[in-house]
Amino acid sequence: MHFCSKFLMTFQLVCCLVIVCLILHAGSYDRTYFGVAPTTMCLLLISASHLFLNSIILPVAYKSERIYETPLICFQSVIFFILLNIIGVLAIVKNRNFESLEEKEIGIAGALAILTAFASTMKCCTSYEVCKNMRSL
Repeated sequence: MHFCSKFLMTFQLVCCLVIVCLILHAGSYDRTYFGVAPTTMCLLLISASHLFLNSIILPVAYKSERIYETPLICFQSVIFFILLNIIGVLAIVKNRNFESLEEKEIGIAGALAILTAFASTMKCCTSYEVCKNMRSL
């Protein structure tokens, strides 16, 4: 696996961890916060699942050279790209006033979700073989 792929995968893990921590910190002020804001709950679930899946893939990716040639990894990157972008934009739009500390934290988490989505796609397309395989799917 190329160095930039390893760097981008580690960057994704850090971003997802920060997103989860920001959302949990914003929710610690009000116990009913997650039930009231479905976009926040969706962002938390998608980021946590992306964090979990990438933490499983990361040890294998560091040892294998051809991990991104598998269709599952390519589909995972595309699916999380779409989900993180949609939920990230919705989280920013829903909390666009940025009046309270919670809204600011959720807005930052939404922006990090969009950044993580682009890192997910760049990670998958760092190899010519992967791009060629994705076009053939």
